[in-house]
Amino acid sequence: MGIAPCFDPTTGASGGSQGGGGGGGADLSALGFTAIDLTDGSWSLTDVNGLVDSVTNAAGVNKVTMNADAGGSSNNAWGNSATQEGPRWRKSLTVEDATGGEVQVTSGDYFVFQTVMEYVAPDQRFAASSCVCVSADGAATAASTAKVIGGLIRYPATGAQQNGAIAGSFGAVNGNVNNHRTTTTTMVRAQRMASVAYITSNSDGSYRFDGRDNPGYSYTDGTTDLELIVGVGTFSTGSITAGDDVKVKAWFRCVKMSMP
Repeated sequence: MGIAPCFDPTTGASGGSQGGGGGGGADLSALGFTAIDLTDGSWSLTDVNGLVDSVTNAAGVNKVTMNADAGGSSNNAWGNSATQEGPRWRKSLTVEDATGGEVQVTSGDYFVFQTVMEYVAPDQRFAASSCVCVSADGAATAASTAKVIGGLIRYPATGAQQNGAIAGSFGAVNGNVNNHRTTTTTMVRAQRMASVAYITSNSDGSYRFDGRDNPGYSYTDGTTDLELIVGVGTFSTGSITAGDDVKVKAWFRCVKMSMP
């Protein structure tokens, strides 16, 4: 399923529907998000170190059960290393046009990408990280090639969860036990990724903290087909015991626009 709602890339007219059905005309006063379901058959898994044992989805929560990783390399972490070998699910980043058709988002487009991520406590905790991002190359393990930007949640084996954003190699986060949801927004134009801004909130929706992360990246060209990725991995260098899990409850939206 593509990302909805959106604007027609040729005319600039609104299109799509709040739930992603397409063709009805978007309500620009209440744009919706698309829930992430890693089991819906639309994703490809890249897992260079074989860390994922299984993934299930129930009530909007993706539970990723892990294999053992005694080494605990920071390369398996998101937001903590220039090498990003953590497992990630990938698919093309698309939007719906006014007729409900799928339009590929490319590196030369003018678009806004947004995420919502909600902390859900794991059943068997390890020091973990997860992210929802746009990527220039979702399979790449070098941050300078992958060029990820989006939302990030991470937490140690014990202690407060850290909610925020990731842009490139490292993340910008706020740590607090009351962190519940994180919303992020980034803009791309002229092959350049602007800073990704985030706001964290408590479980009652009240404001907790805000910040931003600046990737300092431009895309190599304007013709690269961009991808949506959902990554999981370690917090930093902590190990994983077989059966440990991380839960991802998240939504995303992309709006592609035409310049006046």
